[in-house]
Amino acid sequence: MTWKESLEWQKKEKAFLDTLDLQPFFVSGASIYDIMDEIEDKYGNLYTEEVFIFNCMDSADFIDYIRLRYENINIYNYSDWRVR
Repeated sequence: MTWKESLEWQKKEKAFLDTLDLQPFFVSGASIYDIMDEIEDKYGNLYTEEVFIFNCMDSADFIDYIRLRYENINIYNYSDWRVR
């Protein structure tokens, strides 16, 4: 898949997301990755264009989408230390 084709698929993914009320997923402190998983779990069976909703949209693309659609949602980068 070319970059241009990927952008076309992203448009389809965003058009589908536009039909959903995503506001309930935006809980303070929630991880973008967890939100994407929750959306997929709840609405994945309704999305028929591809195998799953976020096939061509990564977390950075989804953050850009959220910032454009929901101006009242603040997103910040969180770093964490983990035990190896």
